[in-house]
Amino acid sequence: MKQILIGLVILIAVNAVAENLEPGKVLNFQFPELPDTLYTMKNGEKVVPQMSIRLPDNYTKDRNFPVFLFLHGNPGGKADPAALGKLRAIMKDRDFILVNVPLFKKDIDKSEIFDGCMISIADYPVVKKCYDTMLGKLFETVTNTDPTKSVFGGFSNGGHATAMLVCCEDDMLLSHFRNIYIIDGGFFTLPAGLHRGTLKDKNFLLMVGDSGTPWWRQPLLKLGESMDEMAKAYKRNLTLIVMQNTEHAVPPRYEAELRAWVYKMNGDPLPQ
Repeated sequence: MKQILIGLVILIAVNAVAENLEPGKVLNFQFPELPDTLYTMKNGEKVVPQMSIRLPDNYTKDRNFPVFLFLHGNPGGKADPAALGKLRAIMKDRDFILVNVPLFKKDIDKSEIFDGCMISIADYPVVKKCYDTMLGKLFETVTNTDPTKSVFGGFSNGGHATAMLVCCEDDMLLSHFRNIYIIDGGFFTLPAGLHRGTLKDKNFLLMVGDSGTPWWRQPLLKLGESMDEMAKAYKRNLTLIVMQNTEHAVPPRYEAELRAWVYKMNGDPLPQ
């Protein structure tokens, strides 16, 4: 009886949120049952794992809308409503449900590269558990999403996390997202999975800066060129954009190129 009552309370709560879905509405869900985020692990500031969502200004319940998910770089940020700012700058508040979730990692070994914060295949079990829970809540709450046009990706460590999910053939990613982008990160991991048959219908965008002096800049550029060639051999739809005069960042003009790529892959006209 207790379990039935709990289930009814949850159902009522979900329905209440669903009834209040309106254009431009921002939703924030907290998940205290999940492990610490990478942000908390690295900085020592306890932040409850959370997910922030923004409905597009032209949202309606009468049709489906794709999701645009963006993972921030190391250490991933708090995923509070303020973290949606970058997503809004890219997608301009229309046509897409904007989603930001934090980064997760099994542990931090400071003897590793990047002070142990780089997300890799070893972190998959933890990341999967957290994203299955968070994105499950998204799709439970906003039921009119369009997986054929949805977009998943990230910058820097968010790119590492994205590439890891691709290589692990994550079912949540493969089921709900068709377009995958990776910006200035994840290039070390992605080649290991690009050939997999489960990815044959996905669209990939790789963006890499061409400037700066960190040791990994030239390897990233070379890996980008290599994956461009690999994609042709594997018959994958992959676009490589080298961001001119750009260090470790996504300048506004390349935010615009990312947005244009999304609309192009979806066969939709780019709003002016």
